[in-house]
Amino acid sequence: MKKVFIGRSTAVRSKKRLLFGVIAASVSDISQRELLLGIIEEAKKNNIDIAVISNVINENCNERELPFENIIYELIDLPIFDGFIMLSEPFLCEKLRDKIRSLLSHKHVPVVIAGSVLPDFNLPNARLINTSNENDMEEAVNHLIEDHGFTDIDILTGYDSIEASHLRVKGYKKSLEKHGIPFDENKVIYGDFWTESGKKLACEYIEGCRPYPQALVCANDYMAFGLEDEFTERNINVTNLFSFIGFDLSMDRTNHSPLLTSYQFNRKQLGRDAVKILYKKLKFNVDIEFQPPEGKLINGLSCSCDFSDIDIKEEQLYSRTKIKYMQWILSSNMDQKITSCRTLEELMQVMGEFQYLVRYVQNIFVCLYENWYEYKPYTRNDNLLCRSIMPWFDTSVFNLRKNCLSYIR
Repeated sequence: MKKVFIGRSTAVRSKKRLLFGVIAASVSDISQRELLLGIIEEAKKNNIDIAVISNVINENCNERELPFENIIYELIDLPIFDGFIMLSEPFLCEKLRDKIRSLLSHKHVPVVIAGSVLPDFNLPNARLINTSNENDMEEAVNHLIEDHGFTDIDILTGYDSIEASHLRVKGYKKSLEKHGIPFDENKVIYGDFWTESGKKLACEYIEGCRPYPQALVCANDYMAFGLEDEFTERNINVTNLFSFIGFDLSMDRTNHSPLLTSYQFNRKQLGRDAVKILYKKLKFNVDIEFQPPEGKLINGLSCSCDFSDIDIKEEQLYSRTKIKYMQWILSSNMDQKITSCRTLEELMQVMGEFQYLVRYVQNIFVCLYENWYEYKPYTRNDNLLCRSIMPWFDTSVFNLRKNCLSYIR
């Protein structure tokens, strides 16, 4: 992949390679990273460039509370993109979704929205694709029935008001019916997709308010974590009472006991499919058929399965890396050093000293308008100055103008 600089210029971008914009939020989240891995892998196969447009702070609040954080999405309006892939799940803020929908609605290029269906993104030029909550949950429950022989199974799902909660119950019901097990509405428990509902259900079991089942399927990992943490705090071995599994693997299993068996969505393949659909549409004006990619069960000890050392090592590495960078950020005095800078040169030097806080990047560029210190609206003819903060990179200043991508080869 080439390094790209987005700036202001009247120059025309070379069309030798397609450029797809990926509209995302919180790309450090594991589910978004999996999608991006698939997107980048497929893009490389077809000589497509990828430009990710994402914020860092992604709160469920009015956009006015994070005005500068979300300015980056105005890059959608640049005429350089051949198509867009939007990762829909992390966009919690309704105001921000409205802004992005408005920007996309004016674009005359194809859009693929990958992830949970957003009713307010029903655009004429957009195609919605996702993994199947229903099919994947059916496979997870099949495991409990076919591999363990359980017939008495509870399900802890999410909010009653969320479609995904009901789709996961539907998959659970399909599996029961396929195996001739009567469906009992009383075995469906609605939670909140967070640890508190798992703790609450654990208390109901322990205190006799609800009978223990043979097995429990939780509609996400965090509710399962809450359940097993409550049993652990009460010094009760939950696996002596019933088996349980999670859903939508979170990569936090190693922080809880027993090691959770969970079902993993195939988001990496979903990312690949998004690129394939967009590429075929642009190159051949063909709408290719899409089948939701099947996920897989990741074994643990919460349902007496044998687990893979490879899976555990990968998750432990992810967890250690996450903790290491969090510790570095907390112990860093970058904010103090930045506030003491009095020149742009000093600022670049300090940012270069702390580039290690950003994972897995070859270079970082800071782009400022030439007259950034003046309080006035910017115009098409204002220059954008872009420079690397990496100490080993050529620190020469790049003067760019509107609507171009310059490639550093």
